[in-house]
Amino acid sequence: MFPMQSKKKQKTQKLKQKKAKAYYVKVNLVFNAKQNRKALSNLIII
Repeated sequence: MFPMQSKKKQKTQKLKQKKAKAYYVKVNLVFNAKQNRKALSNLIII
């Protein structure tokens, strides 16, 4: 019983980590896109 439970726990934890990672990647992409847009608009202004 116990080994099975711990294995299941590990799986859900890994899944959570994957989801968190995907979320951070998404946030970073959005942030970078915003930064790039700012940089581009600055270039156009100059």
